[in-house]
Amino acid sequence: MGERDRWRRLEMHRMVFMMRTIVWFVVCLFSLGTHSAVLVFGTWALYVIIVILLVQLTPLKLSLVNPLLIPIDILLISYAVYRTGGLASPLYLLYGIEALILTAYGAFRWSSLGSLVIVISYGLVTNGWGDKTFWWRSATIGLYILFAGLLGTAFRRTRAHARESQRRLEQITALKSLQELVVGDETFDVVIATLLQNAIGLVGATLGYVVELGPTGMLIPLASIGMDADAFRAPNNVYENSIEAWALKHGPVGIHLLKDVDPEILDHGLATHGVDQVAIAALTDMNHLVGALVLAGNHFVVTSDDGAMETLAGIIINQLRYDAARREAQKRGRLLSVLERVGRLVNRNLEMSILLKSLHQAVSEELETDSFFVALNIPNDPNHVLMRYLYDDGQEYAPEVLPLTPGGPTATVLATGEPKIFNGDPDNSQLTGSQKASLGMLVSPLIHEGRVIGAISAQSYQKEYDQDHLEFLSAVASQASIAIQNAQLYQQTQAIALTDHLTGLGNSRQFSLVLSAAIDQAAARGQPLSLLVIDSDSLKQINDRYGHTAGDAHLQMLAQAIQRSIRDYDSPCRYAGDEFVVILPGSNVDEAITVAERIRQEMDQRFAWRESGMIGVTISVGVAELKNGMTSDELFSAADRAMYFAKQKGKNQVVAI
Repeated sequence: MGERDRWRRLEMHRMVFMMRTIVWFVVCLFSLGTHSAVLVFGTWALYVIIVILLVQLTPLKLSLVNPLLIPIDILLISYAVYRTGGLASPLYLLYGIEALILTAYGAFRWSSLGSLVIVISYGLVTNGWGDKTFWWRSATIGLYILFAGLLGTAFRRTRAHARESQRRLEQITALKSLQELVVGDETFDVVIATLLQNAIGLVGATLGYVVELGPTGMLIPLASIGMDADAFRAPNNVYENSIEAWALKHGPVGIHLLKDVDPEILDHGLATHGVDQVAIAALTDMNHLVGALVLAGNHFVVTSDDGAMETLAGIIINQLRYDAARREAQKRGRLLSVLERVGRLVNRNLEMSILLKSLHQAVSEELETDSFFVALNIPNDPNHVLMRYLYDDGQEYAPEVLPLTPGGPTATVLATGEPKIFNGDPDNSQLTGSQKASLGMLVSPLIHEGRVIGAISAQSYQKEYDQDHLEFLSAVASQASIAIQNAQLYQQTQAIALTDHLTGLGNSRQFSLVLSAAIDQAAARGQPLSLLVIDSDSLKQINDRYGHTAGDAHLQMLAQAIQRSIRDYDSPCRYAGDEFVVILPGSNVDEAITVAERIRQEMDQRFAWRESGMIGVTISVGVAELKNGMTSDELFSAADRAMYFAKQKGKNQVVAI
């Protein structure tokens, strides 16, 4: 009840007291000169004292006292009529005032009963049962009370409608203020809590909560007030077995008695809060149920059809839409930020490993990634992929060729060219280093100019992914495919720039880069490092006798002999003309001499020939081992001098310094 309504009711109670004061005062005046004057005046004085005391009371107490004094009013009026002449007394008119008091406090049936009591009282004090005047006056009083009762009933209904209209107006005002308050807030949790707090006050509830219907049919708690936190946050709240589902079967809005609800579906601990009513409103968006507003209490000031619950639900729905739009905007903003970063990578000629590590960092800022890999297709080999970058369980793995599992996640995406989510699949770890089973896995194809060139994947051991996560990774993959293609082209260009086109070995630039790195690595690890400098003894004769084409074939044959005689991690290069170099990490001078002899002996068994005869092909090899403090130039100079010593000693020899 509003403050204005309480004030009006207090004024009505006080008005009744004023009317009663007049009635009693008139009774006293007409009692003058009778034997009961002292008694009546004493009663009136006592009443005045009571009035003075009662006007300070609350409307509730006045509303209880006023009806209790009605019988006393009738008794006093009847006594005054009796003492002032019975049927001849004009005080019977005071019964009309009492009729007004009756209509103010009683329903029509009680007003009718009161009129019967008045007629009987009037008949008893006048003893006019056989007098026409008595019956005429009684009929008049009865009609007066009847019309007054009808008028009072209409008045009470009008007053009830006015109170209801006032309540609705106050509701609308409160809801409007609530909407304005919501617009001004920023945090979703704060807004929902504010909405719920105001909703509880608006409908007269004592507690309430808001739940959202998740995609798996679970009720997700959003906010609660007056609820037991542990019971409200219980993880097994399935919508189909909830009080929300039961209530909403009866309509989108309803007020229900908890005694009518099956105890097994009294979720969120409602039964333990001492409430007997629950009001539930559906939260619907585009005719789809997305949640529920639940308020519980004992004395609601709303009804199922007065629109208050629908309006509250509408405000919450708008806030849910706003929050969804805000989260979508934030997601798009983060995506644009990541794509902008990937776009910058696209425009750089980055080395592949740097590019892929940067992609991993960018994706990890948005997704929880315990494992991340980039797998690239191998031309003409559909059964294997190059795991170009693999980070798994805190460790980065070296690139390697791995088999594709037919029907597995990566094979499926590479075959279909469509991004996919694989949640809860124990086979998801097939391409990860730790071989752990992932709870969630995203795989998106890398597509460049309509051709699938590989796949990018993020995996989590703690959570499952959703469609938003897949859309994010797919957008990154779309940009990343361009960057990866550019990096591959960059690597190809670098390879061309560092490769001797005739022999396929590294060129002098490649030799300088690799030798510097090998010296640094040897110094850091304390390992030996040796260098071979190889020079052909026969190239000039072959060129002079058979031409440069034959000379080129001789150099290619020498390059092949070198490659057959060394390890995979040794580095052969064509330094210039007929001079070759071989970097031997981890090899001392004796081991290097063994390798050099193996190459020399293979070449010594070969010949260059044409129709005019044969020419033996031999090589001279210089060997040098890295000493403390040596630079790359000093190491090369030492091996080069050793090679010239071999030439001076007659060629086809290996000399070490």
